Amino acid sequence: MTVRLNGMEILTEGGLRQANQQMLPGLTITGTGEMALPSKLAIPGNTLTPCTRLRLVQYGISSSVGLLPTITPRIRLGGVLLLPARAISGLLGASDVPWYSVADFLVLQGAITGAGILFVDDNQVRLFGGKPVVPPDLSVAQDLTSSAQWSTTGNSIICQAWIANITPPAA
Repeated sequence: MTVRLNGMEILTEGGLRQANQQMLPGLTITGTGEMALPSKLAIPGNTLTPCTRLRLVQYGISSSVGLLPTITPRIRLGGVLLLPARAISGLLGASDVPWYSVADFLVLQGAITGAGILFVDDNQVRLFGGKPVVPPDLSVAQDLTSSAQWSTTGNSIICQAWIANITPPAA
């Protein structure tokens, strides 16, 4: 049985999940300014309590020109950057190469800690992680979003899937 709350599917194991069910226009990022993907998870207030796990999985294809472009991915909760922004460099002018990312976060008392990994093509791997960050006000609804930013024009990244999952603490 599937039950929906504010457009989110509530799973029988108690988690909240959202995935893009169809590819929407605008999932291609080509600009040199930070641009958010249109997929997001609107998390109701008081959902992210201590010991709650949050996971974001994304994948798609990208194309780059030349030897110098970099791309900087970001994940935000209510505008707060959850992982340090780290540029992926050395993209070797390839077309339609696969990329895949996964990021896991754990809600602590007054902070969120996380780590992630991004694979681009078969030779670019970037690990993300850092100190716990102070989250936005978790008693009110917050959006989980992801974005990317290119260093130069003529490049593109397309998100083919965006899946977020919240696993509440064990009872």
